[in-house]
Amino acid sequence: MDNFDLRKYLTEQKEEDSNKVPGASLILPRGKEIILQAEEQDYKRGLLVTLLDNGGYSIKYWYGDDVKVYPAEVEVDGKSIKKDAEVVNILFHPELEK
Repeated sequence: MDNFDLRKYLTEQKEEDSNKVPGASLILPRGKEIILQAEEQDYKRGLLVTLLDNGGYSIKYWYGDDVKVYPAEVEVDGKSIKKDAEVVNILFHPELEK
């Protein structure tokens, strides 16, 4: 992970809220992997999320103090797709109109 300063970014975002929807907790910066941690007392785990240059998202499951990527089962529409996925990409659909 690079030295991306999320707190500084969030402070700057408050000044650029014109495109933010009500209720959005975070605006993802493009091209920066962001660590999201689950609210958990027993162990540390969460997601690494990146907004890709092509408009899609890359998502990884992590676990432990070292934020190590671990395989996780992926379900799509209630159907198990893969039991040991390490990177899930959600692709951008440019055909969606504004």
